[in-house]
Amino acid sequence: MNAADQRWVVIYLSTGFSLAQAARLAEAFNLANRLHAFSADYQLKYVSESGGLLQSSSGVSIAADPLGDEHGRRALAFFHLHGDRAAVNWNAALQRRLTDIRRHARWIVDAMDLPALAATQQPSAAIHVSPGKAGRRADATVELQAGETDVFAAALDMFRADLGDSAAQEIASNMMR
Repeated sequence: MNAADQRWVVIYLSTGFSLAQAARLAEAFNLANRLHAFSADYQLKYVSESGGLLQSSSGVSIAADPLGDEHGRRALAFFHLHGDRAAVNWNAALQRRLTDIRRHARWIVDAMDLPALAATQQPSAAIHVSPGKAGRRADATVELQAGETDVFAAALDMFRADLGDSAAQEIASNMMR
């Protein structure tokens, strides 16, 4: 399968994400790729705001790439894994990339709904004025409260739409073993 046929699944990690949830999601996509090799070519892309190591709620750190422009353009799905809260260093580049994800991704699974937030205006952005300089919008750190989202159920809905009901059932039954 060539690069254009790959289905990018962007998994955006915030500090405090559940390692168990990330592993379960990864295994579901692994099963989809193995059991349905000719119709599924999901490519998982683990990203964060700026890349690097992110600590899970269990203390294990996972490496992530920085969220880039290509993620916004090529994402078929966007999953945001986070803890009870997530601090986001809001800036124009992040807002543009999340807006692109909202525009291009068919599936967005995020209890905090960062892509929708990005499509509105920059939250809590302050105007800083220095003597002799025009006002400019500064990067703002925003802390968001999380709701509940069943990412595994959302992935199964995605498999059902992409691969059919029997494929989704097969993946679910394999995950229960």
